Amino acid sequence: MNKGLKTLSSLEKLVGFVVSECNPEKIILFGSYGTQRITKISDIDLLIIKETNKRFVDRVVELMQLIRSQFGFKYPVEPLVYTPNEFRRAK
Repeated sequence: MNKGLKTLSSLEKLVGFVVSECNPEKIILFGSYGTQRITKISDIDLLIIKETNKRFVDRVVELMQLIRSQFGFKYPVEPLVYTPNEFRRAK
């Protein structure tokens, strides 16, 4: 398991922070953490669904900056931020 995220409470802290900062409609944990196939090099893949008018790249960069300002590089996070409409189209 990744050293930065050893417990469920650490994941809950990260997700709680994202919820408080982004007010998303939904957060989906996917990838190795979502399937519980965590390795030493696993990152945390989060799909955040929320209304926004920002460009896709700007949404991701902004969220990465918020996470890093709060947690530094403690958690290797790879977020994707989609609007509800983008998420429906991607299904």
